[in-house]
Amino acid sequence: MHRLTSSRMIFDEITPADAPELVAWRSDPNVIRYLNEPVEITLESHTKWYYENYLNDPTRVDFIMKDRTTQTKIGTAGLKNIDNILHTCDISYMIANADYLQKGYGKEANTALCKWAAHLGLKSIFAVIHTDNVASKMLILKMGFQYLSTENGFERYSRSLHQSP
Repeated sequence: MHRLTSSRMIFDEITPADAPELVAWRSDPNVIRYLNEPVEITLESHTKWYYENYLNDPTRVDFIMKDRTTQTKIGTAGLKNIDNILHTCDISYMIANADYLQKGYGKEANTALCKWAAHLGLKSIFAVIHTDNVASKMLILKMGFQYLSTENGFERYSRSLHQSP
């Protein structure tokens, strides 16, 4: 199991115990409207995905982000499509707890993930963001990501992992 830390958060790899929060977040219209698959999930579908897909996917690591002080679950963050030949991956993050929005937690999560990806030997990282998710696009641009393209309502950005966020 992987664990990352940042100044205000702990990132623990997801486990079956996180299913209630993940299902609730993925059923919240304010959260899922920006996802690639904006459909509600059930405990059954999440559990099936976890055991049949997630545990068998060496190209993906998902974390639950928790407030270091209160242990409150904030959202998720992770790397997916990890390619050790091309040395690339995609970043994902979701601040699902409304009390933590617009307080720098997204930037902190992205910084921690970029550092970890560089530690893994990856050289470039990509972000795919819904065209309506203005806050996320602004964050990614501030962190040095460069716009690449738009397709099917999503914008793709990239960043070298050898630069400071």
